[in-house]
Amino acid sequence: MADKRKSLFQKYVQRFFPKLQTLIEKINGKRTNPLTYLYKDTSILNKVYAQDNKWEATSVNTTYVAADFVALDSKLPIKSRPTLSTGNGKLPKSGSSRVLRESEITTLQVMEAQGGNSERIAKRLADDAVACDVGLDELMEYAFLSGFSNGYVALPDSDHENQMLRLNYGYFDSHTYALKDNEQITTADLVRVIENANDEQDTVQTIWISKSKFNELRKARDSRELVASAKSMTYTADTELPIPNSKAYKEAFTDEYNANFKIIDRTVVFEHNGSKKKVKPWNDNRVIFACNTQVGSFVYGQLAENTNRVNGVDYQLIDDFKLISKYSTTDPLTEKTSGQCIAAPIIEDVDQLYILDCSLTSAKVDETAEAKDTTDVKITYNGKTYDKAKFVAALNSITGGKQTVNTTDAKVLDRVNELSEEQVADLETAIASAVVTA
Repeated sequence: MADKRKSLFQKYVQRFFPKLQTLIEKINGKRTNPLTYLYKDTSILNKVYAQDNKWEATSVNTTYVAADFVALDSKLPIKSRPTLSTGNGKLPKSGSSRVLRESEITTLQVMEAQGGNSERIAKRLADDAVACDVGLDELMEYAFLSGFSNGYVALPDSDHENQMLRLNYGYFDSHTYALKDNEQITTADLVRVIENANDEQDTVQTIWISKSKFNELRKARDSRELVASAKSMTYTADTELPIPNSKAYKEAFTDEYNANFKIIDRTVVFEHNGSKKKVKPWNDNRVIFACNTQVGSFVYGQLAENTNRVNGVDYQLIDDFKLISKYSTTDPLTEKTSGQCIAAPIIEDVDQLYILDCSLTSAKVDETAEAKDTTDVKITYNGKTYDKAKFVAALNSITGGKQTVNTTDAKVLDRVNELSEEQVADLETAIASAVVTA
């Protein structure tokens, strides 16, 4: 690797580099649509410095139970302690660079010799520094939105070429739910998750959802009815109700259920081998219910180069964690601008996050199999036929319900569709021995 040397355009660099932070803000402010970053919002992510370049998040899975009434002089009953889960690991190093190659350097030097081009030359050099800074911001925003919606994020590890560091936040399967109807998200799906959170003594404050999924939600019949009721409209099941606009639906929902929406419609552009690709980091199939406004921390560490700066190289530390440097190299001759950081958004208190996963398949009644089962002693679930009495017993043991063999298959499967992902797994284990020949 070529050694880093003083910039070939030192006098221009010295004009703008000390003011790089202000320059970045000024350029972004002039954009038609200024770039915004949720990961920088300290009301969402608390900014934390990690001296050892490692992150750690802790969640306590606590269920508060009522105390017991006991007779005087009696022993107090022992309650179970909450389970503690922790996630931790190395913070990833990320970076990007812009390069002026020999031919481009020659062009700038010719412009300099001709005179009167100092502003153009300075702008060309400054643009590279701004691009490196914004590139890191875009990556961190991608990491936050992708990681928050999925429960994990994979980031490139600059210390190891072609390798990724995967940060898994440890979301709970017991807090993950499927749509009741595979075809469309409805208000009832949101309400079911909110009610399950209430059962665990959690109160949902914010529902994070993609713009496209929110627009789909507004079209649901029960969403239209919610807004119609909020407007004191009279309607029947046959009344054709209009699709409410975003403001009307949000206001009606918040008024009824005391939860706000955070609608995400963000695109990040990635470049690989000169090819650019637009990516929406938020998983459109995932709706996240947060019980706190602040959902985690943005954790950053210390770059070795920041404490061991190379003589002659120009450096600026932006936002406390992004190190922008400008320098030249030989063999081949290049003028380089680099940006690097050690940082990652970390989602915390995952025991107070609930997920509606629209990609999970809900169970539906197999009409053909049910028509053949004239005695109603079987039930078909996910393509397999089970002894209905054993199936219902297993379901009741998980839900505490009181369904019987006389409950319709449709109602039994409706109850299955209200289970969390963890409960579905428990049910499938419990009914494994109840499979019968169709």
